[in-house]
Order: sequence, then structure tokens, then C-alpha cells
Amino acid sequence: MQIQKFRRFFRSPGGAVVAGALFLTLAGFFLALMGALVKAVSAELSNAMVVFLRNFATCLFVFPQLFLGPGLKKGLKTDHFFLHFLRCVSGLAAMYAYFYALRVLPLGEAVLLSYTSPLLTPIVARIWLKEPLGGLHVTGGILGFLGILFILRPGFHEIHPAALVALVSAAFAAIAMATVRKMGTTEPPFRVVAWFSILATFFSAPAALPVWETPSLGLAGLFFCLGALGFVAQLCLTCGYGMAPSARIGPFTYTTVFFASILGVLLWGELLHPLTLLGGGLIVVGGMVAGRARG
Repeated sequence: MQIQKFRRFFRSPGGAVVAGALFLTLAGFFLALMGALVKAVSAELSNAMVVFLRNFATCLFVFPQLFLGPGLKKGLKTDHFFLHFLRCVSGLAAMYAYFYALRVLPLGEAVLLSYTSPLLTPIVARIWLKEPLGGLHVTGGILGFLGILFILRPGFHEIHPAALVALVSAAFAAIAMATVRKMGTTEPPFRVVAWFSILATFFSAPAALPVWETPSLGLAGLFFCLGALGFVAQLCLTCGYGMAPSARIGPFTYTTVFFASILGVLLWGELLHPLTLLGGGLIVVGGMVAGRARG
């Protein structure tokens, strides 16, 4: 009887929003765990190897889904290969920059700066997709820019180059997001994930080969976990956004920042500067404001 009540609740409009928010919160937790694992393995291996092995590990979960589901040929059939290619190039560039920032910066700060990408996406969408840029987008962008200033604090201390690399990561991620939005009406989410995983593995291999070090059994296990977390996080994001409008539940993606900050304190004793926390709050609020404009 209780199960039936839960089913009726989650099928209602209000319940769907709750369910979508829960899925995005789960995704945020898994993505924060991914960031912590990347930071951990980056202490042992080069950035090029970490990027390649992360993508390869995700393929270990993508290929069984292809073969057990629609099949390789049907599952990857597309009329928009160039868009998949562009999404791969931009997403891979974002990954290289983000993983470097995770290696050098405190976990919470690296995630904070990389999460400025939702503030940049409307600008890319305006230039490329000709989507309208409303007042909420502008307000959200201004708040996010102020947040970045509080985190970087130019003129008060030397800006770490890795912080700028994290912002470069956010810019490339914004291009990747706009590309996914361009494909949204024709390409199912799994096909987008599958093409990215395959192409990213292929294109990241040449950089990894010259610095190749066979990972230990323990590191191999961590990369397997990275692949699993990435795959499950994508599923949670897909399910969440499929249940409720993004304007209603989109802000819950910022739970990644919260979880990453907690993990940074627990695992590495990384206490963020008060102004960094204030800047992070402005970035989150800015993202929420901009997200409302996409509803």
C-alpha cells in the first residue's frame, strides 16, 4: 500500500520535481566522488594518462550497453557526426584542463571555478545557436563574474595559474554544453555519451602513449570506479532532467560543489578561504538565476 502511495506521489507534478531533484543530487554526489578520485590518481600518474584511462574506463560500461541494446551499428548511427566531433574536442579540452586544476588546486575550489560553465553557456548559445540572451542571463553572469573575482582576488595575492586553467575548462565545457543542446532534438542522450566516450578515448590515446606507466592493480580498480561513477552520474542526470523542467531542478546540480568541498576537507584537510566561499555562493546564485531563464 505504501509503495502505491509513493508511486502516485512521484507521478504527480510536484512529486516529479522531488524525484528529479533527488536524481540530480545523486549525480552531484557521484561527480564530486569522481573529482576526488581524479585528484587521488593524479598524484601517481600524468594528466594525459588520467584523461585517457578515465575515458577508457567509461567505454567499459558503454560498449556492453550498446551490444546488449540496439547494437553497435544502430546505437551509433547518426547524421550529426560533426557535432559529435565538436562535442568531443571541446569536452576533451575541458577535461584536460579540469583534471590539471584538480591535481593542483583544492578540490572544492577547482570544482567551483569549473562550475562557471553554466554561466557561459547562454553566451555561446547566443552567438552560435542564436538563442535569446535575457535579463536573467545577464544578471546571473554578473553575479558569477563577481564570484570569480572573490575567488581569484586579483591584486590581493598572486593568482595561481591552475585557477585560470579551471576557467579555461569552464569555457570549453560551455561549448560542449551548447553542442549537446544543438543535438538535443535529434540525438538520444545515450548516443551522445557513447560517441563522446569512444572519440575521447581514441583522441586521448596518442598523448598518453609517450608517458605510459602501467597502473598498479589498485589504481586500475580506481579507474574502474571512475568509469562506473561517470556512467551512473550520466544516467542520474538524464533521468532527473527527464522528470522535471530544468528551471525547477537545475540548481541541484550545484550540490557537486557542496559535496566536493566536504570531501576536500575530509580527505585532504582543504579549508577554503572565506572569500572563496563567498565567491562560490555568488557563482551558485548566478547559476540559479541564469537557469531560471532557461525554463
